[in-house]
Amino acid sequence: MKNLSLLLAMFFLALTVEAQNAERIKNSSEKKSSYSTERKSSNHLSEKSTKNQSRVATENRSTTPISTRNNTLASRRPDVRQEVKNDKQMLHSNSSMASRSRTSNPVADARKSDLRKSYTSNYGTRVQRVAPKTTLVVHSKNYKPYRKPSLSNLFWNVQMYRNYRLWYPDFNFGYYPSGYQIHTVSAFDSYRYIGEVARIYGRVSEVWYSGQTNEYYLYFGDRFPYHQFSIVLQARDAKQYSYDPIRYFTNRDLLVTGLVSIYDQKPEIFIKENSQIKFY
Repeated sequence: MKNLSLLLAMFFLALTVEAQNAERIKNSSEKKSSYSTERKSSNHLSEKSTKNQSRVATENRSTTPISTRNNTLASRRPDVRQEVKNDKQMLHSNSSMASRSRTSNPVADARKSDLRKSYTSNYGTRVQRVAPKTTLVVHSKNYKPYRKPSLSNLFWNVQMYRNYRLWYPDFNFGYYPSGYQIHTVSAFDSYRYIGEVARIYGRVSEVWYSGQTNEYYLYFGDRFPYHQFSIVLQARDAKQYSYDPIRYFTNRDLLVTGLVSIYDQKPEIFIKENSQIKFY
C-alpha cells in the first residue's frame, strides 16, 4: 500500500513539472513573435519617413533657385575655404621672409648693435708693435680698388653657427637668421663691419712675425701702421702654406672670412682655421 501511494505521488509530480515546462515554452514563443512584429513595424515607419523626407527635399530643390542652392552649399564648408586661403597666405609670407632674410640686416636692438661696433679683440697677450722710423707714404686715406673675387654668395647656416661659436666663444651669433647673406667687402670698407661676420678681400702689403706670441700679422692696403685691415694667423697654421710665410703671403690677393673686430682703432680678424683663408 505504501509503495502504491509513493508511485502515485511521483506520477503527479512529473505531470506538474511537464505542465510548467510547456507553459514556459509557450510564453517565450509569444514574446519572440511580439518583438519581431514590433521591429517590422518600426522599420516600416522609418522607411516611410525617409521616403517622405527625400520627396520633400526633391520638391524643395526643384522650387529653390540655382543661385540660392550654390550659396547654401558654399556656406556649408566655410572652414575648408578659409583653411586653403590661410595656407596660401602662409606660403606667400614664408617665401617673402626667405627672400628678405638674404638682403636685410640681422634683427637686434640698438644697445647690442653699439656693443658689436666696439667689439675689441681679446685673445691672450697682444704685442704693441712700434712703427718703424722711416718715411712712409700714406695711402690708406684714399680708396684703393682691389680686384674683386668671382665667388658664389655665402649664406649663414647651422654649420657656420656651430663653427663660429667654437672659434669665438665670447661672442653671440644668435641674432643671424638662417639664410642671411654674408657681406663680401674690400679691405678699405672693412671698418664698416666691426662686430659682424664678413668676407674681406684685398692684397697683403706687409707680413710681420711676432716671436713673443708666435703669430704672423698680415697687413692689407699698406704697411703698418697705415694699413686698412689686418689678420692674425698662428705660426703653426701659417707654416702649413710655406716654410717662409712672410715671403709667401706678401703681395698675394686673399679672401678672408671671419668675425671682424677692432684693435688699436684698426679692423682685424683672428684666423682660427685655414678654411677661413682663400686665394684668388
